[in-house]
Amino acid sequence: MRRFSPWSLAGLAFGLAILEAAAFEPNRLRVKRVNLLASGRGVPSVDLRLAHLSDLHVGGTGWRRGPISRAIRVCNQERLDLIVITGDLIGSEAGSEGVLEMLSSLRRDVPRLAVLGNHDYVHGGRSLATLRRGLDRMGVTVLCNEAICLELPSGPIWFAGVDDGYSMRDDLDMVRRKMGSGNGPRVLLTHYPDVADRLHPGEFQLSLAGHSHGGQIRVPLLDGLVCNSHARTRYGRGLYTVNGNPLYVSSGLGMSGVPLRFRNWPEMGLLTLPLMF
Repeated sequence: MRRFSPWSLAGLAFGLAILEAAAFEPNRLRVKRVNLLASGRGVPSVDLRLAHLSDLHVGGTGWRRGPISRAIRVCNQERLDLIVITGDLIGSEAGSEGVLEMLSSLRRDVPRLAVLGNHDYVHGGRSLATLRRGLDRMGVTVLCNEAICLELPSGPIWFAGVDDGYSMRDDLDMVRRKMGSGNGPRVLLTHYPDVADRLHPGEFQLSLAGHSHGGQIRVPLLDGLVCNSHARTRYGRGLYTVNGNPLYVSSGLGMSGVPLRFRNWPEMGLLTLPLMF
């Protein structure tokens, strides 16, 4: 009977891990259902139900259609109040047309909001203009340092969207001025999660972000290195509390840098937030 050396076994394990990271995990989808706790005083009266998509990177190196298509189908089947997309929709100059074609099948019976990410800017003004025009035509509201109050079945809710903070295009003060002293719950949309570090205590009932991809390759030390050095963020994935503000960071649907995901499936979020009016 042939015996394999430890080095051969290690090489086999490494090869299988690369196969998993390159061929299998990027094609999967994890639907994360997150039930958030109520913030503030009083008894929650209604629940806000939203779908959270982020970091599609359509057209980028190694991008996969499958997880995005399945995430859109989930959005179309779930009982929702709205859908939000937190940036990095495209991964190449040609990605604008591709992502618009995919999002054209997204339901239109609920509000759809989006903010832009750093990759939406780096591929040039023409692709960005195509993306913005296409989203506008299909009724997706892009918030670039804007705030709007939506009258949802649950009641009036403010949604603030800052432009990409990673490339220093965000302007929280402008968003605050546009919200003014308006009553009602407040939700912040941002691509770059570290924007939450500058929020006032208890300013938002929920903040949603992406950008980090959860480190993309989840092995000890490496995921933290990717988040800290490459993505320049302390917030990898999941739920945080920052200055008394709940922050949820998505692992995203796509990839950037290397076309690999390991122990970190593409993700979409279905979040339920209890609200008080």
